Amino acid sequence: MNLDLWSFLLGIVSSILIPFVIFLKNKIIEKRERVAWIQLMKEEYITPILNVAESSMREDLKMSEINKITREKMTMLHYLQEKELPYYSGVNQFYFLRTVVYVNHILGRAQKLSDKHSNKTKNLDKTIYKLCKDFKKEVKKYAELKTEFLP
Repeated sequence: MNLDLWSFLLGIVSSILIPFVIFLKNKIIEKRERVAWIQLMKEEYITPILNVAESSMREDLKMSEINKITREKMTMLHYLQEKELPYYSGVNQFYFLRTVVYVNHILGRAQKLSDKHSNKTKNLDKTIYKLCKDFKKEVKKYAELKTEFLP
């Protein structure tokens, strides 16, 4: 093989391989950001409600604590959605915004459930657990536009 042919083949391989490696690296970083964001949303916004719902408090205390937590967390999410995420310029901006909308909806539903249960105090923890049980799977489907369904 002469040197010209060898240089030509090396140029072709490197022109294909280097962009592919860069593309793969960017996709891995994007996926890691999404997984970390969903984990953050679950730990900061969903888990506190589940902890209260599964606690051994009296039902009326549970309801007032869930209302307090959801009100506080919904305020934080609204600020995040309106004041911070619009200025984020990464590739995951839309994904993060959709995730915030989904979490905000879950919190609103939990608040309505606790209000609804103020007169009939049965199975509040089970209904909130059912609402949040498949959070990771459902939020991914909603954020990736695979569904428009909000529970």
